[in-house]
This record gives sequence, structure tokens and C-alpha cells, in this order.
Amino acid sequence: MSCRLIGPLYILGNLCISFSPDLKMLYFGRIVCGVASGLSSSPAAVYVIEISTPLWRTSFNAGLSAFYMFGTFLTYFLGKWIGWRALSSVSCIPPLLSTVLLCFIPESPSFLLTKGRNVEGKMALQWLRGDEYNIEKEYQELLTSVNKLRKDSMKIEENFLKKCLRDLMSLLLNLIRPDVWKPLLIIIIIMFLQQFTGLATISFYAVSIMESAGSSIDKYTATILYGLVRLLACFFGSYLIKKAPRKPLFIISSLLVSLGMGLLGLAVYLQEVQGVTGFAIGLLPLFSVFIVAISYQAGLGPIPWSYQSELFPVDLRSWMSGISGCISHLYVFLTIKTFPSVQYTFSPHGAYWFYACIGLLAAIFGATFLPDTKGKSLAEVSEYFTSSCCILRKRKKGESTSISEPVINSQEIDCLVEKV
Repeated sequence: MSCRLIGPLYILGNLCISFSPDLKMLYFGRIVCGVASGLSSSPAAVYVIEISTPLWRTSFNAGLSAFYMFGTFLTYFLGKWIGWRALSSVSCIPPLLSTVLLCFIPESPSFLLTKGRNVEGKMALQWLRGDEYNIEKEYQELLTSVNKLRKDSMKIEENFLKKCLRDLMSLLLNLIRPDVWKPLLIIIIIMFLQQFTGLATISFYAVSIMESAGSSIDKYTATILYGLVRLLACFFGSYLIKKAPRKPLFIISSLLVSLGMGLLGLAVYLQEVQGVTGFAIGLLPLFSVFIVAISYQAGLGPIPWSYQSELFPVDLRSWMSGISGCISHLYVFLTIKTFPSVQYTFSPHGAYWFYACIGLLAAIFGATFLPDTKGKSLAEVSEYFTSSCCILRKRKKGESTSISEPVINSQEIDCLVEKV
């Protein structure tokens, strides 16, 4: 439902940009589009994760990056031939189509089951898998997982403010659960390493980077080629993630991104500091960003976003994915805004070498702390974090630890809300 409400925000923002009479309206349009982008990333990823089978989960989640890059490529391509006002008007078409088409697909089965709408959840799962598919085993596993995490079997009447306060207190009190805080810590670190490898700087400063790095090809054409290569790399990455274990893939991807950033820094160093020129040297910047684009989409890009949607337990997944998405977008903002300062501090070529060092740190983190969830169900992922961490309460002999239970029950939360 939330995804259906975001399309109109995109349309409003793009129309404000397209018909802006002054700078204030232009800023307003950009803010609205930014809000829509932030609101859409987590719900879309969570929905894809929850409706996918374990075998295809990461590949389908990586498909989100592919469509994102398709839009980026179209923006690069059309931006060379039409003005920014016309481009903003054209950008209203995708959210309009998505708003209409989303009306024909069901809600996530996991979401419906957590709300107690079991019949609708089973029908949605059957629709997603097909009429001839036997969903009984999958449905029972999902229902068991949801029942263990559902706080209440009966809903209580409460006003909106009290409900928000109750949900917030429940979230804060459950942060000490091992299947909550440990995935959150992993996501915070891995998203930091992902964004500060500097790919966002190439995407947002692509034209100026190609110009300053001395590319032998026209800067706009080089930018379009970069967008095309990254788009094709998304499909290659989706296939590779399905076939290869995630942990080695993430490590190799991080190392190659580090290599690409190092070569980009070398190209700038040779031309600006050493004064080396030539057609071959002019191709080195484009070759470097190609390495970064392909390597990033093969692991460092899609794997953290997949973790963001699948590591958290089902009862808090929407909350925690939203928080993780917010943190990730904050990292993107900081990466882009600090790029000129990083260049000023470390020199233009030193900035790319700095990002290359972050890539090395990402590889080290992947080798030491990153779990491999390939082929595991969402319940098995929660079990991994629960069983591998200290247990919050002493369990009875023979008691299952597959799913971490809330550390405080709903009645205790209600009492705290009433006191507030």
C-alpha cells in the first residue's frame, strides 16, 4: 500500500521542477522527489524480499538496482539531447505507470499474516506462486514464524498518538534482541563501507569527473557509456549472485572496486601532476570507472541492500529496514557533499585513493563479519543471529531458540504507554 502512495509524490516533484518559475519552486520539487525516493527504497526492497523464494531472493532484489540503473541510464542519455525541464516531465511517466500497475498485485503474505489476515495471506501466496504450486509447506513455515513473533492476537482500540508511542516503545525495547541489534550493526557498517567507496560521487559528478580526469571521449558520451555499462553490470550481477556464494563475491567485488578507484586516481595523478598525455592515458579514466561500475554491481552494491531487507525478523522488518534505508541515504548525502572537501584535503587524485582504501576495508569486513544467507529462509536467518549471540533470558532445557521472542510482552508495553 505504501508503494502505491509514493508515485504521486514523484509526479508532484517532477512537475514542480519542470514548471518551476523560480529557484524556490525548483528546490521544493527536488525536496519532494528526495522524500519520495527515501520513502520508496525500503518498502520496495522489503516487498520483493518477502514475496521471493530463498533461491531467487537476492537476484530479484538485485533487479531493483537494475531498474534503478535503467532510469539513470535514460536520464544520462536523454539529458544529452533534451533540456532539464522536458526531462523532468518525461520522468513523470514511470511513477504514473507504477501507481496504476501496483493496484493489480497483492500485499505481501508476511505482512498480511502479521496483521492476522491469514486467509488473504494464503491467497496472496498462492497468487504469487501460481495456481498449480503447492504452497502448504511454505505457508505453514511462514505462519509459524509469524505466530512466534506476533505480539497480540487481539487488537485494542487506541488513538493514533498512543499507537505511535506504543510502536516506538516496542521498537526501542526490542533493540536488545540479538536478532535485531546484530543485523542492525552489520547493516550500519556495511552501508557505510558501501557508500564511501565513492561510487555515488561518480554517478552524481560523472560529467565533471570525466572532464577533470582528461577522458579522450566527449564527457557526455563517456557518461552515457558509464551508465550503459553499469546497467548491463546489474543484470550480470543478478545472475552472478544467484550462482555464487555471497561472502566471497562481496570480498572480490570490494577489492575490484578498490582497484578501479586506485586506477582512476592514478589517471588523474599522471595527467595533473606528472603531465603525461596521450590517447591511451585519456582512456584510463573511462576504463577505471568501468571496472568500478561492473565490480560494484557484482556484489558490493546489491548484497548490502539484500541484507537490509532479509536480516531482520519479520515482526520488526518494516521498521528496521526503514531505519537502515534512512541511514544509507544519509551516507549517500554525506558522500556526495563531502566529495569536494575530500578532493581539497587529499588532492583530486588522493580522493580516489582514499575511496580505494575504503574498498579494502569493505573486503576485510566481509571476510571477518559478514554472514552468508544464500539459500536460507528468513526464519533460518533469524535463528542464526539468535543462536550465535548471547540469549537474553535463561531458557528451559529443550526450548527452541529458532526465533527470538520479544523481550517485553504487549501488556507491559501497554502499562508503560498508559503511564506516559
